[in-house]
Amino acid sequence: MQDIYHFDTTDHPTYQQVTQVTSVAMFTVFSILLVLLTSGFLDPYLCFFAQMFSDTSRFIFVNMSNTWEDAQSYCRKNHTDLASVRNQSENEELKKITVSSYTWIGLYRNSWKWSDGTAQLLHNWDPDKPSKIATDACGTIFRGKWVNYHCGANWYFVCYTGEF
Repeated sequence: MQDIYHFDTTDHPTYQQVTQVTSVAMFTVFSILLVLLTSGFLDPYLCFFAQMFSDTSRFIFVNMSNTWEDAQSYCRKNHTDLASVRNQSENEELKKITVSSYTWIGLYRNSWKWSDGTAQLLHNWDPDKPSKIATDACGTIFRGKWVNYHCGANWYFVCYTGEF
């Protein structure tokens, strides 16, 4: 890129100089933000702001890929637990905040219960699910339906904040 400077008889910077400096400054700011976002440094703050400005206060979508077990640990450390669904209203709330890819929720196979220990009373399984494959022992939500999947896969996840 060639630097173009136009000088006038005054000692003031020209429009071209100011524009070029502004462009460099904006590029620098966006570069720093990109590094912070991709490093995961801002994740706790993003979750906080998502919860603060969202009308879905019980569920927090975490835009970070983890195994089911690591997602559970993260949720228990930073919130309450992985998302558990106790009624249709909560199920609808959960569907609103999940993206189109697989997203971990608190279901796991041990007679299919929630990670907080409560029984799975509501059923929202995708047709032909849960599968009988022994390694597919953890629950995800995909396109609004529950799907069991291998627990070692890395997916985004939803935490629950509040009391059980």
